[in-house]
Amino acid sequence: NDLAEGMADLSPIPLEQVGRVEIIKGPASAAWGSALGGVVQILSPVLDPTQRTQVRAATSYGKWNTHQENLSLQGGVRGIGYLLATGHTSTDGFRPKSAHDGRHFIGKAERSWPENRHLGLSWGYLDGDQEDFVQFGQPVWMEHEYTTQYGQFYYQSNLHKRVETRLQVFGVSRKEEVRFIQLEDNQVVSR
Repeated sequence: NDLAEGMADLSPIPLEQVGRVEIIKGPASAAWGSALGGVVQILSPVLDPTQRTQVRAATSYGKWNTHQENLSLQGGVRGIGYLLATGHTSTDGFRPKSAHDGRHFIGKAERSWPENRHLGLSWGYLDGDQEDFVQFGQPVWMEHEYTTQYGQFYYQSNLHKRVETRLQVFGVSRKEEVRFIQLEDNQVVSR
């Protein structure tokens, strides 16, 4: 989350990894941590082990020199559904000093059995750099470089129609470097 702006930055999340979005409003969302106003939960896609392999390639270009290039491979083999995806996103930003350049690689594999039992593994790598213009009394330009690697192993089973159990091991490694640059009359004063 961006503390200076008071909002979450969803730009590093690759669209290939979004299966559905759930919005939970109000204080009942406290089960997800200190999110008393609500939670936006982004869930990865359900993989179909019977799906034939599909290759998707896409590119787009838009305002503010925004462009994306994505490549994904999704399908199933021997009862295991899989997804591999990579991509690049770059933009000059919609306001001065708000550029972003990022890359991602993700993978997910899942084995399913009757009675809604699933065994899965997912992993990912994100890196990029972005600029932002923030106001802390004086205008400050922020340069932010990040690298995130994550992995997850899970087993999920329904004990009863209304009781779901999930055993999950999740690990994240994040490296960040943030530089603040003081501006005066849009000129760099200090780094």
